Amino acid sequence: MAFSIPPSKKFSREIPVPIPYKGINAISPLSEMDPQEAILAYNLIPTQSGMQVRPGWQQWCTNLAGAGGVRTLIPVRGNATAADKLFACTINGIYDCTSSSSSPTLVVTFPSQTGNAGWGQWEHCTNLAGDVYLLYCDEVNGYYTFDTNTTTWLKVTAGTASNQINGVDPATLVSVRLYNNRIWFVQVNTGNAWYLPVGQIYGTVTQFSFGNKFNHGGNLNSLWMFTYGSVFGTYMYLVGIGDSGDVIAYTGSDPNSATTWSMAGQWYVGDLPVGRRVATSYGGDLIILSVYGAVNLSSLFYQKDIMDPSIYLTKKIAPIIKNEIANNDMRGWEIVPWPSQNSFLILDPDSVNTIQFCYNLVTNAWTVLKAIPMQTACSWHGNLYAGSQSGVVELIGANQDAIPISGSTGNSINWGMLGAFSSMQMPGVAKFVDLIRAYLLSQQTASYVTFARYDFDITDLTLGSGTGAPGAATSGWDVGIWDSMLWGAGSQSTQVGVSGSTGSGRWVAFGILGTSIGMETLVGIDASIRPTAGFL
Repeated sequence: MAFSIPPSKKFSREIPVPIPYKGINAISPLSEMDPQEAILAYNLIPTQSGMQVRPGWQQWCTNLAGAGGVRTLIPVRGNATAADKLFACTINGIYDCTSSSSSPTLVVTFPSQTGNAGWGQWEHCTNLAGDVYLLYCDEVNGYYTFDTNTTTWLKVTAGTASNQINGVDPATLVSVRLYNNRIWFVQVNTGNAWYLPVGQIYGTVTQFSFGNKFNHGGNLNSLWMFTYGSVFGTYMYLVGIGDSGDVIAYTGSDPNSATTWSMAGQWYVGDLPVGRRVATSYGGDLIILSVYGAVNLSSLFYQKDIMDPSIYLTKKIAPIIKNEIANNDMRGWEIVPWPSQNSFLILDPDSVNTIQFCYNLVTNAWTVLKAIPMQTACSWHGNLYAGSQSGVVELIGANQDAIPISGSTGNSINWGMLGAFSSMQMPGVAKFVDLIRAYLLSQQTASYVTFARYDFDITDLTLGSGTGAPGAATSGWDVGIWDSMLWGAGSQSTQVGVSGSTGSGRWVAFGILGTSIGMETLVGIDASIRPTAGFL
């Protein structure tokens, strides 16, 4: 007599876990987040391919003297490559950091080395003779010029000579901007701007008042240029931003002529962070940072409601940004374009350890960067450079962190993320995770561990640490390291590692902690889950 054995029921279900390439979401309820978003993400940049480990950094120049460290980085591009320079400002003066060095040359010594000296703004300009100059205004020491032909700096003084400023004391000029072939300045602690004749970097200046037009009071903070295109054509605007958050745009060629100069718009963006680096031009648009977040000026020109959260680039991290700006009165807030990563950074100053908010312009996603001592930054020759509070200039783009000038081994890059919670199509059913597989494109030795969290546990991640070849990543709360994958160096290839997990709950989120010394991208996760009782 033949017997048939009925098929057994599955104890577990294999599920794909979306990669959170849409970045951090700090505004949606935890139970309603997009599965392609993250609750926490550190040192992972959301790209089209997946979550890519951020580049590391190495020392470029060290021993820049001055309390408070490097406060301004200035990239210079001249008529010839030999005229290109990278300068770094501290409270003591300006250093030439064009070449990597442990003893960079102090090329300008500030006469006043107190307070906010070294915090400055800069602009490039070509004069009527075709010579390229760098123009720099220091918060304490005023107006300087750098001639790229003679590679000489000049502190501009008051007077009527050919290389002086007449009409205002240049020592009181704290911000400089080029608009429509005119140089414009901001005078410290006033609502006044001053401008020079067309094509000149010295001469007699004329006053133009912004302060009497600021509805919310305060002084003129900074000046910016904005390009706006519509069906009617493309127009350039000079934008003045007030200390209290008023924004006024003018267009035209001659501020003395009512027929060629007019106000084009006026808005209020909210309280500003401390300092004058509250905006940046990017792709013709102007990104402005306030307590409400970062917004494109083009959105305001489209008559979008400034109180509409959806117009802000920072809408997904709005509570974080608002809290940081409202509770941080330090200088160092800055928006920095990062072209090589199709991103821009918002630098968040902190007396202990700076962090950066990174926005990918392709995926429109946010992440948080840690362990890069970046008080200020700039792009130069396609690379990102940063200045630290400890008087070091760093080159961003290495495979490790904290690589010394000598080129010896640095620290591994520690990273991690926690994805969105999901009921896994089994609402109300307690479940646990048997196994988690992570798929990474890896170039060199790496280590990681995957884990699951249950029922809205959003305890912060503890990133690992180490030097040289990394070991297994440390785990956070309720995370057991069942397995960790160590790979040999070589060309980039797909690597698969399997980990287990502990705990159970009705809602599940998946995360990963890792440490790397090479290019690495998290491209996929899948898991095996089952209910705590019964069959699937």
